[in-house]
Amino acid sequence: MIPMDDDMESGVLRSYQDKPRTFPSMRSKPHTPRIIRLLMGINVRVLLILLLLVFGGVFYIGAKTSPVIVFVFSVCIISFLLSIHLTKWVLSKDEGPPEMVQISDAIRDGAEGFLRTQYGTISKMAVLLALVILSIYLFRTPSPQQESSGLGRSASAFITVAAFLLGALCSGIAGYVGMWVSVRANVRVSSAARRSAREALQIAVRAGGFSALVVVGMAVIGIAILYATFYVWLDVDSPGSMKVTE
Repeated sequence: MIPMDDDMESGVLRSYQDKPRTFPSMRSKPHTPRIIRLLMGINVRVLLILLLLVFGGVFYIGAKTSPVIVFVFSVCIISFLLSIHLTKWVLSKDEGPPEMVQISDAIRDGAEGFLRTQYGTISKMAVLLALVILSIYLFRTPSPQQESSGLGRSASAFITVAAFLLGALCSGIAGYVGMWVSVRANVRVSSAARRSAREALQIAVRAGGFSALVVVGMAVIGIAILYATFYVWLDVDSPGSMKVTE
């Protein structure tokens, strides 16, 4: 038995488990990014229309480049749809008693505050680094390969900066939504562990699967966008050639 301070003063000893515990009200207004609210509440018919438009654009890009691009974009889209399904499944689970919810809310608020500060700093650094990269490529001497391909200094500089910013954007999205789901899944895993280890493991694995799908999907689709953009809008002769047509 572990005596409590109040019990020691009164001379009555009670165990820690017997003493009622109170938690301060820490629940704040839930903060959900607009893009996540939009995805979670999207109508099925609207989703089908968007999918048709997206796949139409994908097949157009594939016709301009290679059927491999169609396959890559299709796999990425399917992975994003599966990640949305996993998110809905995880968030539909029970959060547990009010005490667990209050502690989870404190963790969630701390994580979201950290992300806001971190992403604010990273976004400023990304813009600064983009300007540095742009300046370096504008004033550097083009390589023989760049000269033979027809890419001038300005084109090479803007392509490099665009690739850098796209990579930073994809990485930022993957990190933010992964953390957003994780801080909401942990309390559901803890709540499920009170009932069944199997249920807790299912929630943990599916929440982790969401992060894995988003991270890999954003990385692959970012590279695919760069590839398709380079060969469609810059009008490159063929995937095996670096020669830009006039």
